[in-house]
Amino acid sequence: MLNALIIGVTVITGAILLYPRLANAPLWRAAITPLASIIGSGFLVLGPILDAS
Repeated sequence: MLNALIIGVTVITGAILLYPRLANAPLWRAAITPLASIIGSGFLVLGPILDAS
């Protein structure tokens, strides 16, 4: 039951984030672009660390 709830919340959140009015909002883009860069950099750093361990 918990798994279904988690999947449902994830799908609903994804649908809200893909809503065109929100996706095209300048404030939303200004907030998401730096976060995506930080997360991408984290994956680049963690990949070799996890591979070594």
